[in-house]
Amino acid sequence: MVPYHVTRFQEYFQFFNLFQLLQKFFIQSLLSRTYEVGLNSSSNQQEY
Repeated sequence: MVPYHVTRFQEYFQFFNLFQLLQKFFIQSLLSRTYEVGLNSSSNQQEY
C-alpha cells in the first residue's frame, strides 16, 4: 500500500506537467498569433 502523501504528490506532479504543457502550447499559439499580426500590419495597413 502506497502512503497517502506519495499519491498526492504524484497527482500534483501530473497536474504540474499538464499545466506546463498547456502553458507551452498557449505561449506558442500566442507567439505565432502576434507574429502573424505583426506580418499583416507590416505588409498592409491594419483594417478592423
